[in-house]
Amino acid sequence: LTAFALVTSLLIVSPLTAQENLVANGSFELGADGNGQPDGWTTSGVAEMEQTLTIDAGSDGTKAAKLVCTKFVGGSPASHAMICQNGHVTVKAGQWYRLTWRAKARDMQINAVRVALSNTRNWSNAGLSHSFPVGSAWRDYEHLFKSDHDLPASESRLQFWFTSTGTLWLADVRLEPAAEQ
Repeated sequence: LTAFALVTSLLIVSPLTAQENLVANGSFELGADGNGQPDGWTTSGVAEMEQTLTIDAGSDGTKAAKLVCTKFVGGSPASHAMICQNGHVTVKAGQWYRLTWRAKARDMQINAVRVALSNTRNWSNAGLSHSFPVGSAWRDYEHLFKSDHDLPASESRLQFWFTSTGTLWLADVRLEPAAEQ
C-alpha cells in the first residue's frame, strides 16, 4: 500500500472500530445551558452539604468537571459529595464493560473516591462498585466489570463520590462494552 492509501484506510476504518461512549458528555466539553456545570452532570447529597460543580481545565488542554465540597455533613446514606449522571447509561446483563477516566484531588481528608453504576429503582449497583485512591496529580484509571442485570438508561445513575470536604477533578470518562474477561 502507498502511504496515501494506508492513511486513507485508517481514516475510513477508525470510526467504524471505535466504540461509542455510553456516558453522555464524558469529556465535559459541553456546557451549553449556561449554568457553569457540564451538561448531563449534576451533584447529589444531603441538602445541608455545600458542594459546587463547574467546568474547569483538565489535563492536556482538555476540560474537566470540578466538584468542590466546602461543607460536609455526615450521618446519612446521602452524606457524600457526588458528581453523577442520571438517565443516560444503559448496560445489558452478562456484558463486560470498561470504564476509564482521569482524576485528581486536593484537600480531601480521605484520599479515596468511589464510583458506581446504580439502579435508581431499587438502589442496587449494576456490577460496578469500586473505590480508587486519588492524589494531587492527574492519573489514569480503568475498571472492568460485568453487568449483573439489564439497566435501562431511565433507571441509571453513574456516580463518583467522596465523604469529606475537598476538591475532585474528573476528566475523560468513557464507558464502553469490553471483550469477555
